[in-house]
Amino acid sequence: MKVIVFLILIMFTSCNQEPKSEFSLRGTTNALKNGTVLYLIDAATENVIDSVNVQDNQFYFNSRCSNFPFLGVLKSPDNVLFNDFWIENEPMIFNASAVNFGDAEILGSYSETTYTKLYKAVDTLTREEGKNILTDFVKSNSDHILGAYVLSEWYISWKKEYTEPLYNLFSDNIRNSIYGKEICKYIASYQNPKIGEHYVDFESTDRYGQKKKLSELKGKLILLEFWASWCAPCRTDNKNLVNYYDEFNALGFEIFQVSLDQDKTQWLEAIEEDNLNWTNVSDLKLWKNEGAMMYGINLLPSNYLIDQHGTIISRNLRGKALEQKIKEILE
Repeated sequence: MKVIVFLILIMFTSCNQEPKSEFSLRGTTNALKNGTVLYLIDAATENVIDSVNVQDNQFYFNSRCSNFPFLGVLKSPDNVLFNDFWIENEPMIFNASAVNFGDAEILGSYSETTYTKLYKAVDTLTREEGKNILTDFVKSNSDHILGAYVLSEWYISWKKEYTEPLYNLFSDNIRNSIYGKEICKYIASYQNPKIGEHYVDFESTDRYGQKKKLSELKGKLILLEFWASWCAPCRTDNKNLVNYYDEFNALGFEIFQVSLDQDKTQWLEAIEEDNLNWTNVSDLKLWKNEGAMMYGINLLPSNYLIDQHGTIISRNLRGKALEQKIKEILE
């Protein structure tokens, strides 16, 4: 009799336990062919978590994930279908039944709802007002991954002076997140040398795959130029740089050009099209280029003119002003 009562108690307790949360994603699309493949990817690591085939404009993920919440990407192999959103350890809904895939309604994710509301509010404000709202959000979410993620979106624009105090508010757990580590690396890298100071040396990869250091040009008058193939003012200014290089290279003028590109093909094509016959390097990390972070670059084009002794003598001279400065030093 005691055994029966004990078993009944176990059954009663089990049935009344709070069910554990578990990630799942039920989706509805429109106008997709049966068999369309969708990948679920961790945006931070780019690791594929799972994949499904769409049938009758429906799909379902019930995948093993870790480290919730995290930013996920739902995409087709060719990236024609693409949507990124915050994933929680909860049943979630992806509803694109009446909208484009990228505009799907996401339900079941506190982080996604919070992030979306934040930027809807910021989009209606001035730049300074938006910055204040974003700053308050980072401060109030110093123990949530969203706080680190939002700061990771803005630290290059805000620079070290504004970023570091916000980073210092983070809990140890958030500092050790992928976004916390990224921000920490930026803070440690940032040096932002001024006119009158010695240049900061760094190494990067040139178009031929060879490592090149800025210091390899020591003893020359060096223009350290930050640019990108997608930057229209940069491409226009390249025409002037070609002229100055042709005119003054024999007198000791060199250019060390750092591209903030991500697509290697586009970078190399721009080098050829613009006839850039000097050292051109890139780590293909966009704004997170290591040299650019060291110099605090948040605007393109940007440059530093460095004299033969390694001292920065000017910043962001363009056109005739740059030409005249080069002439003063070399002629």
